[in-house]
Amino acid sequence: MYSDKISELEVIKNVENDFFKSSKNGKDLNCNKMLGNIDFCVSYTIQSLYHNINFLWAEAKKGNDKDIIESLIQLILTIGKEKTYSDELPPAFLGAFDCEKIAFIEYHEIQHIFSQNDFNWNVAPSNHESKEFKQLYSELQSLLDSKKMLFYYEADSKILKEFIESNFVITNKNLKKIQIDKNNFIAIFRRWLEVVKPSISVEWELEKPEIVESDFYLADVLSKDNSTQEITKTLRILLQKDVYRINFNKSKSGRLNFGEVTFNDNQKKHTEFWNLYERPPKEKYWDYMIERRDLLVPLDIREEKGAFFTPQIWVYKAQEFLQKEFGENYQDEYYIWDCAAGTGNLLVNLVNENRIFASTIDPSDVNIMHKLAKNKSLNLLENHIFQFDFLNDCFFDKPCKEHIGKIDSKCEKCKELEKPCLKHQNFADSKCKKCKTSKVPQNLQNILRDSNKRKKLIIFINPPYAEASNRKTPMGTGKNRPEVALSNISEKYKDILGGAIRELFALFFTRIYKEISGCILASFSTLKYLNGQYYEKFREFFKAKFLRGFICPAYTFDNVNGHFAIGFLIWNLDSKDSIKKVTLDVFAPKGIVKLEEARELKNKNVEIFEYKKKKIKVHQKNQYISDFLATFKDKKGEKLAYLRMLGTDVSNSKSVFISNGLSQNDFNKHLYATFTKKNVIPYCVYFAVRYCVKHTWLNDKDQFLYPKDKWIKDSNFHNDCLAFALFHPKNRISLPYNLDSINHFIPFSEKEINAKRAFDSDFLYKFLQGKIKTDSIESSSPLKSRKAGIDIESNSLKGGWVGDRLDSLESKSKNIKKDSKKGKIIKVDSKLDSIFIPSSPLKFSQQAKAVFDAGREVFKYYHSQDFSNLTFHYDDGYDRSYNPNASLYDIKAHFQGFSLDSKGNPTKMNALQKCKDSHFADLITALNNALDELALNIESKTYEYEFLIE
Repeated sequence: MYSDKISELEVIKNVENDFFKSSKNGKDLNCNKMLGNIDFCVSYTIQSLYHNINFLWAEAKKGNDKDIIESLIQLILTIGKEKTYSDELPPAFLGAFDCEKIAFIEYHEIQHIFSQNDFNWNVAPSNHESKEFKQLYSELQSLLDSKKMLFYYEADSKILKEFIESNFVITNKNLKKIQIDKNNFIAIFRRWLEVVKPSISVEWELEKPEIVESDFYLADVLSKDNSTQEITKTLRILLQKDVYRINFNKSKSGRLNFGEVTFNDNQKKHTEFWNLYERPPKEKYWDYMIERRDLLVPLDIREEKGAFFTPQIWVYKAQEFLQKEFGENYQDEYYIWDCAAGTGNLLVNLVNENRIFASTIDPSDVNIMHKLAKNKSLNLLENHIFQFDFLNDCFFDKPCKEHIGKIDSKCEKCKELEKPCLKHQNFADSKCKKCKTSKVPQNLQNILRDSNKRKKLIIFINPPYAEASNRKTPMGTGKNRPEVALSNISEKYKDILGGAIRELFALFFTRIYKEISGCILASFSTLKYLNGQYYEKFREFFKAKFLRGFICPAYTFDNVNGHFAIGFLIWNLDSKDSIKKVTLDVFAPKGIVKLEEARELKNKNVEIFEYKKKKIKVHQKNQYISDFLATFKDKKGEKLAYLRMLGTDVSNSKSVFISNGLSQNDFNKHLYATFTKKNVIPYCVYFAVRYCVKHTWLNDKDQFLYPKDKWIKDSNFHNDCLAFALFHPKNRISLPYNLDSINHFIPFSEKEINAKRAFDSDFLYKFLQGKIKTDSIESSSPLKSRKAGIDIESNSLKGGWVGDRLDSLESKSKNIKKDSKKGKIIKVDSKLDSIFIPSSPLKFSQQAKAVFDAGREVFKYYHSQDFSNLTFHYDDGYDRSYNPNASLYDIKAHFQGFSLDSKGNPTKMNALQKCKDSHFADLITALNNALDELALNIESKTYEYEFLIE
């Protein structure tokens, strides 16, 4: 029906307009929704339910020679790779179409395919030759062929429209209810929060964290005919027709007793919502949903409680390391306490129930562990599982004077205290109102009281990681969370914790170190306590002997999308050794990037491999790159631009950029330094070393350091860094958004790039030619032309830094103040601070010349445009009139355009792939390739001069 010459986008628009929008219900169909890499989506928004009902997700192809089954397989791979079903309600249909035909298949027919534990979804869906594509094709071809509904636009035009009109409506009774499984039960929960939760008569904030929404949701999901008891009686909340039953004696606030919770709308929203879903789910999912309740706990509570599920591959690896360190009989010789147990998955497969303890802050998790222990899924005694707030509750009973016991005449501590010491005092009398009973079982209290037994106690944990200020807070977009740091332990140890007080896992470590002294700490955590700048005070008191450990990618853990390392380290807290460096084994899943399936595995049949060792050096004060940067601050010089900076580790490098305008938050938090003529080179060195090393999960927390002094004399290194910084995408100097600014960073003359008018500033061009005076910066008037200077062509880059300054630097080093202990430069003497202002044209490496050449072509192409008759158009409101002072960022904005928010305001620049000028896209690609080559030069020097240490 359509030409086989038209593009895929035109095919989509034609099908949308001719069949979906033109149908009787077309006005109710939203065909503009974008879902990841799915080509075409059709949805219906039901205002009363506050969420989208999806009718169709489809793969589009141009031409008419594509196998429709292959297109469906590609769509299924796209959905599986991006896990679209986890954030969106699955559609009624999947589809595939080209310029000739369209095929539909009901989603429920293939839904089971997404539950496979042993399938690698991390492949390119468009690669039809991959092993995974062929595997799915072989598995589904017969099903898709037999179940697909195929329409040809020309021959079947009428019945295709009838099909859409009959099925793409919310009242379609032929559509099956949505099945609930482990892939979508979280997405359904998110909708439930919006629709059903407000209709339940509970004051949620008053009951947190003891009563959370997930308890009610599970009662709903695991019910038949609105009765949870038909499925299970073990949940804390049970649904009974039109009321919820609270299945425990009394909530912490005292408001909820064993009784009923009703609906405030006669159960209207509840009924509307659950009419869309098939309840209960298949029985094979029941235990999974109960055990993985942690996935439903709100993120803030999850972070504070530590309700995060450790993948079994890393649980087994941690247990393997414990056995290697303490011997194969360690479970008979040591006690084990997981004091942040969640639902107890760290303790799976440990066998000696008499020596294992599990505590958690969440009573629901305690109930789940009791059930797992009863079913023999956990080898734990019932009284070894207990609710305990590790950062607030007391370890020991506090008996009154009457019940405390007698002084042990042989104990010096008793004599000193003139009362029974902790080891020799009695437990509280449970019948005495004056005695205070700890939640900790008495046999565990005995272990904690005895210094010898503590040496045989392993605290085996994956503690909570919440911060009082999360990562968003320093950027000015997140929320401060001071309540995270408010606890008895944070108050008790605030004077010794420093910046570490912001993080819960550090509070766990501190209490363990101070109050369970001499024990073994075996913990999962990030690595920031080893080398992070904010952990300097923490490391002053945390003295311990490192035994062994490993690191693995954080993205293999639940709901963690970041690329950073999680470490499992074993420490002997009885040995008070200063921590200088540790060497860790590195493990990662083989052949795949994400390992979601490992979270559900109940066995060890997942292949992981060790591929290197990772050495982590512990750094002290004044050894970080921020100290290096402070050396070159120039408060008196004329401002050229700003260097926006953040943090000292690789993960924060993405927040470093060059700009002529900053946010008020950046100024308030002093997250910037000012470029002047004296520090252009050092600041470009800082910028380049932060970006030349690609961020990986393994180097995420590697710290940028105060380098060796040798970098100062390496003019080739300086020039490489300068070229890299000038043309890097994070050089965001821009004039349209900073109208009062002058662009001092144009690296060419007007003649070189055929500019139509003179530049406002020739500072950088003169700087490159060695013509900057030491006492001024000259800007030319935009209305007054000047003669162009020497062209920076490949064959004219001669000269360099002032030879006598560099050669005599060693003798002048007497004028440089040094830290007597570290040998690091603290302040550059004013007699030397002009050493980074060149007095002759700079000499660049071949790689840097290639960057200049590629950049020059980009600038020339911009200035060659006919601005009165542009060949492309973006509806983004960006001013595309000629700007002689345009920066590289401005030029990219001109050609690439901006995406718009819901209000029509420009947000972020479009990706290069969306550029409507293919020649410009080729020029930028060439520039980026040249930058990548130059980065290799800088990276080697970054490690040589120890800005980073491998």
